[in-house]
Amino acid sequence: MASLTKESRRPHKGYYKQLENISSVIMYETKPKRPKIKTYPKKFDVERIISRKMQNKIIRIGATNLLRVTIAQSNYSYSSCDATPALFKRIFPGDVAEHFSMSKSKVSYLLSDGLGPHFRREMCASICETKSVFTLQYDETANTQNRKQCDLLLRYWSEAAGEIRVQFLKALMFGHAKGKDVSLAILETLQEEGYQLPLAQLISLGSDGPNVNKTIWNLINEHMKTNGLHGILPFIPCNLHIVHNAFRQGLNIFGEQAEQLVLDLFFFLKASPCRKEDFFETQLGLGLDSGLFIKHVQSRWLMLIPAVKRVLICWDAVEKYFLIELPRIMAKEKEASLKNNERYKRICQKIKNPEIFVQLHFLQNLESVFHPFLAFFQKEEPLIHILYHKLSELLRTIMFRFLKPGVVGENTGKNLKAVELSKPENQLSDQLIEV
Repeated sequence: MASLTKESRRPHKGYYKQLENISSVIMYETKPKRPKIKTYPKKFDVERIISRKMQNKIIRIGATNLLRVTIAQSNYSYSSCDATPALFKRIFPGDVAEHFSMSKSKVSYLLSDGLGPHFRREMCASICETKSVFTLQYDETANTQNRKQCDLLLRYWSEAAGEIRVQFLKALMFGHAKGKDVSLAILETLQEEGYQLPLAQLISLGSDGPNVNKTIWNLINEHMKTNGLHGILPFIPCNLHIVHNAFRQGLNIFGEQAEQLVLDLFFFLKASPCRKEDFFETQLGLGLDSGLFIKHVQSRWLMLIPAVKRVLICWDAVEKYFLIELPRIMAKEKEASLKNNERYKRICQKIKNPEIFVQLHFLQNLESVFHPFLAFFQKEEPLIHILYHKLSELLRTIMFRFLKPGVVGENTGKNLKAVELSKPENQLSDQLIEV
């Protein structure tokens, strides 16, 4: 053994391989055997997937309904819905938001053709069941499609809410909105299938124009009496329109030139950025806040008063700009176009006329007379029981401004109409007249 060389004492090459084989055999014998599990290819749970899709669809429908109700309650713009799907995908990533859709046209149809018929049917059923009398209100105006749209509203007592409610019924579209056409369309709407309303419970019509709508009242009243019904209450036009029209009549006598000045000032600056900038500089130079004039809506005559107040606030700037600055600019730039501008000529003539300044202050002073009446009768609650008192109070307030207190006295209604206004002995002296 001692004679063996160093190389002969080394294990041969297969020695380590044999040890590995022996170790693996020992481990295999001692390791407990696991039972074989038979595997099958995975199958999709079709019912579960369909159930999940249906659940997501129900959630999307619920979200759509909730959104459209929110839009109606909060008076949101329909156009605001166009960006909603993309916004929801960013905020709420997932299958529900991924397949959510909404647009201004969709929400419009959902409200008018989806929720609209439901609430209309509910309202008609409530009126029929409770046998509550109702008033039909209608208002005609031109819409953006250049057609005449007549909105119908019902005013009735709601047992469920315990209050008088005003609710939209239907919108009628016309080309020629003649009295005969409108009255026929109203009667057809009240008898429309699924939304019938008993004519016997209709007690009155409500509208704005005092003259145009008399034909409609006469035709509907005649139709009801022909069918053996009681007819409707006498036609009473909107009291606010009467006050507006009365103000217009007074404006024709004193204040018409001031109204023309207000309109000319607005339109002179409206479409010219250069004129606006020059006018703003004039205001700032006088220590005034920069601001433009208010557009006067001619169909609502009392809207003239806020426009008049704005002109009086800017009066110093108006005088300086039109009488000093514009002539200086024309001379400097050798611009002759304004010399032939009729609106500019009218403005300069009225500014130089001292009576126009008096008219503006007179119109401003009338706000305290008319505004309380108009604001009071724009409330929702029934006010017909105090209409007579408030109209008498308005007329007395005006008469006290130029008549002696003893002449007006405690008179109301017809007694006020009987007062002779033109008699000098009934009028206050010039020093006491309030203008």
